[in-house]
Amino acid sequence: MKRLTFIFLIALCACTTPIPTQSETMPAESNQWLRIRMIHSGGIMGLLRTIEISNSGSAIITDDRPAESKALQLSTSELIQLNELISSVSFSTQAPRPTSVCADCFIYAIELDTEQSKTLQIQVDDTDINESGFSELVSFLRVVIEKALAN
Repeated sequence: MKRLTFIFLIALCACTTPIPTQSETMPAESNQWLRIRMIHSGGIMGLLRTIEISNSGSAIITDDRPAESKALQLSTSELIQLNELISSVSFSTQAPRPTSVCADCFIYAIELDTEQSKTLQIQVDDTDINESGFSELVSFLRVVIEKALAN
């Protein structure tokens, strides 16, 4: 019985331990990134929403429940704010690390395509978003999603 408990504790720790990754902070110039994409999923209701924004500010938002898609153009001030948020966070050039085990959490998988033909990635959930440095970027993208789907 002790051995089974020990194995369970090791497995539990392995699921929640962050995997070290190579990080990269984006430059502030808007022409250094081509596209940002965030998949917002999870929660009890099984939410699945995607936002994809090009560096020109054109955006496509999809909601798999009720299967709708909207296109919009960010304002100049929104695009400036997005550029500032992107330049202030560190993305990884490796695959996103596994999120913690949380049945009711939202998961945010973010990809950033750059001019240097790199796809930078991060994945966070509600349990680690504040420590990740991505909470402001995720909040911004969620507001854009909510505004688009409300219209």
